[in-house]
Amino acid sequence: MVNWRWLTVGVASLSVVAGGCGSPPTDESAPSTAIESPPELVDGGAVSAELDVDSAVSAEGQTFEPEPGELVWIHDAEPPDLHVDDPDNKTEIASWVREGLIEGLFGIDGKISFYPELLAADPVPTVNEDGTIVLAYELRPDLRWSDGEPLTAEDVAYTHQILIEGCVEESDGSIVDNSNDGCEYELARRTGYDLVTGFEVASPTSFTVTMASFFPAWRDLYSQVLAEHAFGADAAAVNDNLRRWRGDGGVLPSSGPLVLDEWERGVSIKLARNDAYHGSVSPDAENGGPAQVDSVRILFVADREARIDAVLAGRAHLLFARPEPAYTRLSQSTDFTVAASPGADYEHWGLNLLNPHLAKPQVREAIAYALDKNQLVAESYQPLAGGALPEDGVGNVYWMPNQAGYVDHQQKYQGSNVVAAAEALRSADYVAGSDGVWSHPDTGRLSLRVGTTGGNALRERMLEVGQAQLAQAGIELRIDNEPGGLFLTQGPFAAEALEASASAGRSGDPDLWDIAQFAWATGPWPGAVTGTYRSGSAGNPYGFNNPEFDVAATECDGLADDSERADCYNALDVFVTTLDEGDDGLFVIPVTQRPRFYGYASNLLTAGGIAPDTLRGGPLVNVVDFRFSE
Repeated sequence: MVNWRWLTVGVASLSVVAGGCGSPPTDESAPSTAIESPPELVDGGAVSAELDVDSAVSAEGQTFEPEPGELVWIHDAEPPDLHVDDPDNKTEIASWVREGLIEGLFGIDGKISFYPELLAADPVPTVNEDGTIVLAYELRPDLRWSDGEPLTAEDVAYTHQILIEGCVEESDGSIVDNSNDGCEYELARRTGYDLVTGFEVASPTSFTVTMASFFPAWRDLYSQVLAEHAFGADAAAVNDNLRRWRGDGGVLPSSGPLVLDEWERGVSIKLARNDAYHGSVSPDAENGGPAQVDSVRILFVADREARIDAVLAGRAHLLFARPEPAYTRLSQSTDFTVAASPGADYEHWGLNLLNPHLAKPQVREAIAYALDKNQLVAESYQPLAGGALPEDGVGNVYWMPNQAGYVDHQQKYQGSNVVAAAEALRSADYVAGSDGVWSHPDTGRLSLRVGTTGGNALRERMLEVGQAQLAQAGIELRIDNEPGGLFLTQGPFAAEALEASASAGRSGDPDLWDIAQFAWATGPWPGAVTGTYRSGSAGNPYGFNNPEFDVAATECDGLADDSERADCYNALDVFVTTLDEGDDGLFVIPVTQRPRFYGYASNLLTAGGIAPDTLRGGPLVNVVDFRFSE
């Protein structure tokens, strides 16, 4: 077994539990070639049958009206199946549905933090003298599946065996790192599980897991526990049963607040209340018992305007979707409550250190001084987030503002400070030209290209605002977008650009891009983003190669104490977002957390559940709190 290095365990908009060389860029059009790890999630997959724009008519031509007690979530696409670990299942909606059906050892709350879900308490890792780690778990008492069977430690052990079934083992009992050699269960990467050398069940509620070395994202393991009595005798059967969501005994039982009722392909999925539900312990949930609604129907409507019309007409109750300007029509309605929360992925401006201008730290600092994150946020995502986003944006890539470990390391750059930007440029021998644009005697006119995923109106607006801000500071910015994810594949994540980044420009093509805007996934395991900055990483497009950072990152990943690791990750962030650790820093300017557009019809509901904005989140996690008006 090789020494583990922090690879990818990303969430949120387009992230996956994976093991590439960095968190994937979280964009619906991000190309699979942008990372070595599995293809990114795209909220699409099996395209649903379009329903009538005016009356939300089903595929059979029947006008849809919610049944009494039925909560309707209207969405743009249906999943191909509910096997969320299958790398070919690229729909986020599959994960969000599963979150209402199956619980795991830990859940994720609206603050992008772990909380014990099936567990009675948060275990404390025991570090042995030989470096091995022991995790002693205790399940909550009286846990039950929806069919009445007890949920026990044997179910967790069964889940582990399914995950590693057939995998080639090392001499210590662990599986061969992330090769997936021989593995039967369809899972893109087994990062973390490859370190497990022992799994012992002590009682129906107690079990211990021994790991060869510390794994920072250990709380994300066994994120959905499967039922030994119902999910299949072996991994092949489980793969098949998860796709159909049926086993030999019929519909698979649930441990979450909902059970699958019916699936009308191309139209909707109906989930019924699990009356045997053992109750939510999420810090976000107010109701600790079964859901207060009788059922949930996820209605698939491809046309955006039809979805908006359905909510305004009272035929649907909630939306949880990618933010788009069209949803302003809902956010401005007095009958709709925007309940979005800051997400786990952050929009950023990435700077190519191999560009002759951007190679100068003073130029990067001038850009940081000139940009006004407050305005960038206010004119893009904030109106669709109901004001939930921090006005000053984000100043950290490891921790987000709604997480306990957050420190804003770019606070000195808040607001637009063209005077400080000018001072930085003068110190690098730049001279202002007659048209106000700075120029350098060796590298010429300070004119840079910036690009993003073309067609994304909110990102394009951000670039336009940033372009105007930099123009005030004498920095010329040329917007160079490409449709969808083409900018990423032809720019920062082109093979030639990644080769140039890894080789510090000695090979490849360093001139394919200057500045890029897209989103990275982070949290609740902030170390996931480290792979995007490691030297030579295929997920690192910036040209950043710092041996001190690499050593420090490995040390951080090995710290078992949560608070020590949090401090260590903040120290790593200083390498990235400031010049305090060297002139090669400040190559990332995080701008804001990207939220989902989430809200509900407040004229029909008196309460809506908090929807954690991650792949392991969505509106069904706290479905117990939705309540209809009397």
